[in-house]
Parts: sequence; C-alpha cells; structure tokens
Amino acid sequence: MVCEDHEVVAEFNIVQLGKHYSSDQLPPSMRDELAIATYAIKKVKGINVLGTGMSIHMKAKSIQDILKAIEYTHLSLMDIGISRIISSIHIDERYDKSQAVEER
Repeated sequence: MVCEDHEVVAEFNIVQLGKHYSSDQLPPSMRDELAIATYAIKKVKGINVLGTGMSIHMKAKSIQDILKAIEYTHLSLMDIGISRIISSIHIDERYDKSQAVEER
C-alpha cells in the first residue's frame, strides 16, 4: 500500500564554526544563525519547516527538495562568514501514511 500524498520528513542539525569577531564585538547567539538557516530553507517552494532548540525539521515532496534546502542553508551561512559548517541529517521517508513535522 502506497500513500498518494507521499512526503519526506527530515531532521537537520547544523553546527557553524570559524566565524571570527573583532575583540570589541560580541558574537551573536546561535539563534541568529538558525534564523538565517530557516529563512534559507523557506526559499525552497513547498517545504514546511519547524525550528526547535535542538534541530530544524522539514517536510517536502522529495529528497531532492530536502537536499536543496540544506544546500541553501550552507550557502547562506557561508555568505555571512562562517568558514566551517557541520551538518547531520536524518531522513524519514514513509510510503504507508502521511506524516506531519509536528508529530516527530
């Protein structure tokens, strides 16, 4: 049995390293980088995103959309001066029923 509205849910953890600040400038909280990452993900049409304290959850129609969102996240963080980005991705692809990001 295959669900007609098949969707892919992913959990995405990201660690940003290597941004240097001048001695009189305080580094922004991680929240600033997560906001940039979430905004970049929302550029992918049809993706549903939910940010939590530990990770970013996404739902899309395909794995390609999930990977495109992660690529946009990496590029947006690189654009603000992050020199190293470490990502962990968990992808859950169900064929038997639809799933919501909030249910994870």
